[in-house]
Parts: sequence; C-alpha cells; structure tokens
Amino acid sequence: MLDMGPRLPYIGRSMSDSEPTALFLSPAEIEAWARDLGRSMASVLRAADFPEALFRRWKRGQTAPKLDSYARLVAALERDGRTS
Repeated sequence: MLDMGPRLPYIGRSMSDSEPTALFLSPAEIEAWARDLGRSMASVLRAADFPEALFRRWKRGQTAPKLDSYARLVAALERDGRTS
C-alpha cells in the first residue's frame, strides 16, 4: 500500500453528503488544539519545523502555508494527541 503521509483533518461534508470535504483548520483552531494538548504553539511549531513568522502571517491572513508545511503541523499535533 502506498504511504500517503499524515491524514489531514476533514471537517464537514460535500454537497452530496457522500464524500468528506477537506477544510483546513484555521490558525485559531490549531492554537486551540495545541492548548487542549497542553502544548505551547512555539513547541508545536518547532516539532513541525514550521516557522513562527509564517504562522503569525497566516494568523493575520497575509499568507497560507504550503500543503506539506500544514501537513507537518497537523502531524505534530496528532503525534501529541496519541501520546498524551
């Protein structure tokens, strides 16, 4: 089987309600997830090799992360969720 990397979170359903629609978590939702895990954003960003400056610009709506960067961020939080 082909390894597709970390699963990205799915939220909601498509118009037909038969297939999930991928919606990216917002920076605020990412921060809430980290908080729920008892982690600081700085430590999560370091674990994901995700630049803090990029996260700040994303929060301000000035940019969006590339898919691989977003996937690393989600994977870092998923790892924490499984080990806590």
